Amino acid sequence: MFKQKASIYKHTYGTPFQPTDSMNGVAVGSCSADSNVIQCNGKYFAYPAKTAGAVGIVPLTCKGAIPDDTPMLIHEDQVNDIGFSPFKSEQLVITACQDTVARIWNVDELPGDQHKPLVSLSGHTKRLLTAGFHPLASGVVYTVSIDEVKLWDFENKMDLVTLPPVHKGMVTSVSWDYTGGLLTTSCKDKMLRIFDPRSNTMVSQVADHQGTKSGRAMFCGKKDSIFSVGFSKTMDREAALWDVRNMKDRVSVLKLDISPSSPMPFYDCDSNLVFLGGKGDSGIKILEVTDSLAILGEFKHNEPATGMAMLPKSSCDIMKIEVARILKLTPTGKLLPIRFEVQRQNNQYFQDDLFPDTWDEKPTCNQEQWFKGENVNRTLRSLDPSKQ
Repeated sequence: MFKQKASIYKHTYGTPFQPTDSMNGVAVGSCSADSNVIQCNGKYFAYPAKTAGAVGIVPLTCKGAIPDDTPMLIHEDQVNDIGFSPFKSEQLVITACQDTVARIWNVDELPGDQHKPLVSLSGHTKRLLTAGFHPLASGVVYTVSIDEVKLWDFENKMDLVTLPPVHKGMVTSVSWDYTGGLLTTSCKDKMLRIFDPRSNTMVSQVADHQGTKSGRAMFCGKKDSIFSVGFSKTMDREAALWDVRNMKDRVSVLKLDISPSSPMPFYDCDSNLVFLGGKGDSGIKILEVTDSLAILGEFKHNEPATGMAMLPKSSCDIMKIEVARILKLTPTGKLLPIRFEVQRQNNQYFQDDLFPDTWDEKPTCNQEQWFKGENVNRTLRSLDPSKQ
């Protein structure tokens, strides 16, 4: 009988930072129910503040209580979601607002509260649920207003693409593929869809998780796969794996647990690991994506999560065999960093089997090139400290 090879990430475990290396006093206000609440890049984290329409920007170097003079991005209405630019060279944030407008801000070394964004994008007629940056093309963002998805050249304030009006409910997640050419959406109508936004076509759609609560979906890095998580008809929480080349049926399905918590998945395309938390969950499940799905383990903690965010790979301590780092916000306002490490007997040398070359966090093209159809591969760099 064929025996499946054991995963090299089998012994991945989570370790919370010490309280002295955590933050506290993070008082969050209202946001979209399908938001992760907090967001981060390698330098800052952002959260919707208690003051209506304010977004706090805090350096990750901060320890202990959040300063009273934390700089805020000031809006006239509720902010439903926040997103950071993925590029290390820029400190840009996009906010999706109740007033139908998306705003882009430069948040690097803010001297104080900011009232005027770099750019305001007006084009929707209903409240915005979420917004985000393109993973590789500078100057490109998407915005979601209930069932409508737009793509923008934000530097020129141009709404260049509105996806076909096929969503029959609220869009609950948007994810780009590894090349930045396709995107997938999950929706309250229980359908999973793939779009080619530059040709403004829907590539495929298929029935996904059939529970009444919201689900999410994301492309799986270099794989021709989509990972989705949601609820069954009997409200079991479940995860599924799809083959993008043949979307007729799910390749793999995992029953996770019975919980009403809205899922918050984070995918690491270097290791093909999914870190799956949920609002109200105290633990974080560790799943691996291969030709199927497998649960490798679970990090357990004594406080539930109200929000989560994943830091870029450049924030990990490679020589401690740290493959991922996640921020977890608790109901008491504590922001807890959690490092996920692989247990090995000898950590004195670089583990090249665990750390393939990773994206250098630089854009591959600008908005004009991307909208014209250019595709430029990511530039990769070694994580070996001796080669930095």
